Amino acid sequence: MVVWAWLGVVFAVAAACASSGVPVAGVGSASSGPVATIRVVVAPGTTAEDTAHTYDVIAARSNAFGGTVTHDGDTIVVTVPTAVASAAAHLVTQPGELQFRPVLGEYPPDTSTPDSVKANCTASATTPECLLAVPETPQLTSPADLANPDARNQVVVLAQLDPKTSETVAIFKLGPTLLDDTALVGATADNDSPNGEWQVNPVFLDGQHGIDLLNAVAAHCYASDAVCPQVGASASHGQLAVVLDNHVVTAPTIDAPSFTKDEIRISGAFDEASADTLAAILNSGPLPAAVTATSG
Repeated sequence: MVVWAWLGVVFAVAAACASSGVPVAGVGSASSGPVATIRVVVAPGTTAEDTAHTYDVIAARSNAFGGTVTHDGDTIVVTVPTAVASAAAHLVTQPGELQFRPVLGEYPPDTSTPDSVKANCTASATTPECLLAVPETPQLTSPADLANPDARNQVVVLAQLDPKTSETVAIFKLGPTLLDDTALVGATADNDSPNGEWQVNPVFLDGQHGIDLLNAVAAHCYASDAVCPQVGASASHGQLAVVLDNHVVTAPTIDAPSFTKDEIRISGAFDEASADTLAAILNSGPLPAAVTATSG
């Protein structure tokens, strides 16, 4: 087993979740107690094929909350237990775009050199405070630039957020996307780790469209070559960032040149709900169309 861990985070995937295009019953029953209704509307102009796929994705995700999904004309109606309605509404509308990008730079949230130091430092200054002045944190890539389809093939700067507070805990400069969710079969979540913490378990497809793609990337990072360089004096190999909806989930150092399709685990900062949510997104894949949701 290989554990991908960084800043207390571990990640994994296991089995595909079948989506049927018909009402889906989840763990437990949405009718076993108070229920809430979430009405999801697909963006105007979406093709019939993408609308049908969107229904399947939402059905698969609602399953994680014990929900059911039906149609009401052009509206997708999700019924879930009231206690999880807020989390379910967020999950069924989350884009869910997964990317794997090499780390080109890593910065704390704020490494701005104080103005008082800048005023006394020049490019050739050798005073102790100037030598200790840290590089400026690069500016985050703007949402407008990230929305450009070409962004996946470009260098970007993204934040990692604390899963509990949503505060920025690190900034990463990342290379172009090397693989995405299409390389995965699906995911499960469990607390079978040695310390009982929740983890997410990814499983990759066999062959050239799955695990072979990951291993090609792993080989670059393990070798610390130009594609996935070693970042920082203390690093032993290159890092590969797991990015979900333009935020870094984890950025582990790749300490082996290859992996089997189901030996990766990600855990450490998850509780049961957040682990289940991530697994549900990885199982369902990304939403093919933009959606909006209202309650009631």
